[in-house]
Amino acid sequence: MMTERQRKFREQYLAQISPLYNGLVHIGVMCTAGIAAIWWCVSRMHNPTWEWLLILPVAIAGNFGEWAMHKHIMHRLARHIRRARHL
Repeated sequence: MMTERQRKFREQYLAQISPLYNGLVHIGVMCTAGIAAIWWCVSRMHNPTWEWLLILPVAIAGNFGEWAMHKHIMHRLARHIRRARHL
């Protein structure tokens, strides 16, 4: 169950999202870019041996970086960004 405070925050947050934003397009673009980057990197590998072992730790580190960016930067409206919007 959502509290009144959460409901108000959600309404305000959603009101700030551009009507041009589409979540499915966002996911599609991000996945396409990620797959293209992986393809490009793999296409540059010549006779790989131990390099394949780097895939898992790099993927995990990338996921932690993505999580941290969303948690601490992207889903918070910082004061300096709020001020910049009104310029």
